[in-house]
Amino acid sequence: MTLPSIVPILAVLVFPAGQREIEEPVARFWTALEKGDKVTAMKFVHPDDLNVFLNRMTPLFSAWELVSIEIRGDGTAVSKVRTQRTLPTGTFQVTVLDRWQRIREGWRVRVVSSEEQIRRSLGPSVKKPFPPSLDIFPRILKFYKVAPQQGASIIIRNGLDSIVRLESVQFDERLFVVDELPVYVRPQGVGTAYFRYIGEPTVERLDGTVTLRFEVDGKWSTYEIPLIYNYTDESLEWVEKKARRNATVPKPPGR
Repeated sequence: MTLPSIVPILAVLVFPAGQREIEEPVARFWTALEKGDKVTAMKFVHPDDLNVFLNRMTPLFSAWELVSIEIRGDGTAVSKVRTQRTLPTGTFQVTVLDRWQRIREGWRVRVVSSEEQIRRSLGPSVKKPFPPSLDIFPRILKFYKVAPQQGASIIIRNGLDSIVRLESVQFDERLFVVDELPVYVRPQGVGTAYFRYIGEPTVERLDGTVTLRFEVDGKWSTYEIPLIYNYTDESLEWVEKKARRNATVPKPPGR
């Protein structure tokens, strides 16, 4: 987990007692991300941000290092982590700042959208161009069973030299509503379309589609993104198992 190419001499970090309490969840969260294990990583995500985390891109990196933790007086903290990422163009370092919030279960990380994640990763002084294409992600927009009240975002990343215009969006208005929609996405820019489910909360495994139609320099392109409500997959196994255990805890004899 050390980064020899980043720091020639590794310093020993000494944390006060309060920081040691948050150091463990920070380390376990980043170790899980390094392994690509979202099931473990989401245990350290704030409950209000589960949908964002599960739909968000997770950049691949080969190593990470905790630089610092700043605990603030309002029950939050900021961790600074340095990662090493490898692309076809070479290996580079990215520093990530995460905001953590202390809740009843302990310290949990607040998760930002992919758009904000991209902005933070690039930083104010480093501009790395996107690939020369129009990219839409995620490929499937999931409204997870554990967080039905939360919305989910479709990210529009424009690596072209021209402005991209979102000409139309089609979806089932009886089931979903769009709260945020970019009309234009500038070259080397990112836009976000934010959807919420407004149908019956008890419906299981409801499938739908959102169709996005774009115009670039007089040419049209159409993207279809599947929408799934109350989606359950292996990433939620631990949540459901925990809920079942809590609901079936046997009472001690005589009570």
